[in-house]
Amino acid sequence: QLAERLVESLENDTIQKLWIVEAKKRRDEVRSGRVKPISGDEALEQVRKLIA
Repeated sequence: QLAERLVESLENDTIQKLWIVEAKKRRDEVRSGRVKPISGDEALEQVRKLIA
């Protein structure tokens, strides 16, 4: 059980670090103007259109 918990904690750390890298990349894209942010409502509307 201890070994499993250690592996899980390492995996969680890796996943967390990857999400931080992704979040910073997205932040930089918005700041540079390369990506235009949209509201949550607009995002949901676009998703609904895609799956309809």
